[in-house]
Amino acid sequence: MRIRGSHLLWGALAVAVVAWAVSRLGSDDTRRIRQRLGEVERLIEKAEGESNLAGAGKVRRLGELFAPELEILIEPYSEQVSDRSELRRVVMGYRSRAATIAVAFRDRELEVDAGGRRARLDAVAAVSGDGDRRESYRVAIDWEKLGDEWLIRRIDVLEVLGDPLF
Repeated sequence: MRIRGSHLLWGALAVAVVAWAVSRLGSDDTRRIRQRLGEVERLIEKAEGESNLAGAGKVRRLGELFAPELEILIEPYSEQVSDRSELRRVVMGYRSRAATIAVAFRDRELEVDAGGRRARLDAVAAVSGDGDRRESYRVAIDWEKLGDEWLIRRIDVLEVLGDPLF
């Protein structure tokens, strides 16, 4: 059977489209981590008038996105969080002092290791609340795949940045 030029062209076009789609969408692990990061953003956010019960539910769910053995280092303030209950206490305290909170992770660079069990995300976390209060931080987030779930193992808050990226 002879391959015609038009078949070759259509085949090359199909390969190019598939390669483009894979590069745009990323691996399944990459998508899952990005979805998890979006969930972290939604769970940290607080709408004006949010009840304490709704807030407690969000904080409980946020804690479930972290590995049982976690570490959060906030180097600029010399603070550390080392377990889920402490994480929930810190986040509830932060939420109780603000009427509104919004968070977005920008400038994201994600690398999944060759074994597909660990990943690192470098990003800028831009946080705003109560009108004009804004903060930005350069963060490194280490992820670990436990079973089928990608959980946060460690967060390093590396630097407090100037103006937020909102």
